[in-house]
Amino acid sequence: LSGFFAFLLGRRLTGSTFAGVCAGLAFGFSPYRASQLAHIQVLSSQWMPLALLGLHAYLASGARRWLVVFGVAWVLLALSNGYYLLFFPVLIAAWLAWFVDWRRTPRRGLAIVAAWMIASLPLLPVLLKYREVHEHLGLTRTVAEIRDFSAIPASFLHAAPLMRFWREGAADNYEQYLFPGVSVVVLALAGLALFLVRRTRAGVSADRAPIVFYIAATLLMWVLALGPGGEGQEPASLARPYSWLLALPGFDGLRVSSRFAMVGTLCLAVAASLAAAQLSKLL
Repeated sequence: LSGFFAFLLGRRLTGSTFAGVCAGLAFGFSPYRASQLAHIQVLSSQWMPLALLGLHAYLASGARRWLVVFGVAWVLLALSNGYYLLFFPVLIAAWLAWFVDWRRTPRRGLAIVAAWMIASLPLLPVLLKYREVHEHLGLTRTVAEIRDFSAIPASFLHAAPLMRFWREGAADNYEQYLFPGVSVVVLALAGLALFLVRRTRAGVSADRAPIVFYIAATLLMWVLALGPGGEGQEPASLARPYSWLLALPGFDGLRVSSRFAMVGTLCLAVAASLAAAQLSKLL
């Protein structure tokens, strides 16, 4: 399902079946998944590309059925994994800021926000009870606990065990096996380079360009996977964006910030799909 919905998203964005297949392979079979085989809730990431498909399709067409697709996908995702319940909205917020023209045509952006809020209503009883229990028992994660299960820059070079063609990385725990693969990174960077060359030569605008957004979003998700700053019981440093998220409800109850890598994996897969569509036109 992760591969299939990523395929649909890539094909929708590019109009190319080949590019859609690239997105499906890159997301559905990312090396990162090998490190999470024991965590079915982390593997259950298929609703993210479906939610993005609904967002892009609604913004382009205005057909309300795509808002339903987005809303259903969001609820299913939130019920599948508590990490994605909090991590994926970071990407949605960035998506809304990038793709919606809030000054000239804010109506569709407001419709998306309204649909998101309505779709979230069934989650409220669960979330309120969750908060009540956590506050009653004083259940929170310290910065030190979160840092123990955060990524480090070298994590993106650490291939997980069971990978046939890559040597296992020297990671401290399974949450630091974040190797994204080589082909997908090279493909995305090649597509970005081609886009920038065309922009320079032909004056192509970078405003709301999907490939720029998805590569930037990949980097943002990877930076967030590094977790908060600070050590031990010291206050978290604002030098890392994850520290800012600790001020929001729920984030102080999460331990494994490195799972932002799955959201980054999706963004990288979409960027590779967009790159494949550009490069295929040269052949």
